[in-house]
Amino acid sequence: MDQAAQVQVAVAVQKQKEPKRISVLLVLVLSAITFGIYYPVWFLKRREALNSFKSETKLDKNVFIGLIVLSVISMLLAFASGFAEGLYEEGFTASNISPIIDAFESVLDLVYIIILIIESFKVRRIFVEHFNEHLNIDIPFSKAATFFFGVLYLQYKINRFPDTGTSQAELSGASAG
Repeated sequence: MDQAAQVQVAVAVQKQKEPKRISVLLVLVLSAITFGIYYPVWFLKRREALNSFKSETKLDKNVFIGLIVLSVISMLLAFASGFAEGLYEEGFTASNISPIIDAFESVLDLVYIIILIIESFKVRRIFVEHFNEHLNIDIPFSKAATFFFGVLYLQYKINRFPDTGTSQAELSGASAG
């Protein structure tokens, strides 16, 4: 991207809130230690900034709150399944309900993953509409990377947005030169 295009992007990004930049590795670590709960938290923390971009697509906080609840329910079901399996192995004569709990947990996990993918593509659409359609700046946003890496790819792209710490005078001087 040439300097004029970078200035144009910097000015446009400056007009709205900037999504928080953090290391992609940190996103991965936080997701691992929270057993995936950090992914919807990531969306919630950036939702206001992303919704300020020039796009008809907006993110609804209730979806992400629902994903957090879904994650907690899934973890509780995993614990309940292990507990039920332990009781069954200890000789309790009640039928083993662990496979039923496991199946229900798997369905919840699948729903969680599908919703995360859908919301990741919404953010991708926000980026495309804002940068490529509204500002007419061709910034590539990969569909495959969005699908396979989701939040990690989106954070990677956010980290590469132009720095908006540049003053208006500097931007005016850069566009004149």
